Amino acid sequence: MLIQYKEDKVLVESLDRSDSGIVDINGGTDESGITLVLEEGGQDYSAVTFDDYKDSYMVGSGRITLDGEVKISDDFGDDPSAQPLTTEGEAAVDYMKEYYPDDWQAGAVTVVIKDGAATEITRRWVP
Repeated sequence: MLIQYKEDKVLVESLDRSDSGIVDINGGTDESGITLVLEEGGQDYSAVTFDDYKDSYMVGSGRITLDGEVKISDDFGDDPSAQPLTTEGEAAVDYMKEYYPDDWQAGAVTVVIKDGAATEITRRWVP
């Protein structure tokens, strides 16, 4: 079976699943393959690198419409044990502009889009 991974078509020669939600394709990252980790909620997988960072790449840029009730959760900062700051609605846009406007990047941010608008934006602390 062929799968699309980033820009490449990858022939799946082996697939191993663990009880903890890890899927190794072609031996996983340890053997130049792909490692997928089950996300919270148990529906989606993310590819990860050797250090368990989510593997991401940019395919372009664009604009996302924010839902009127968008929820932003931000636990980016020097203290990874601190509780995330959370804001909703119109205040969320002002928050994004005021606090760390340049640090919302693919490796640390998850965006949930429903019906064409962002409903949740979460920025995680990545050491």
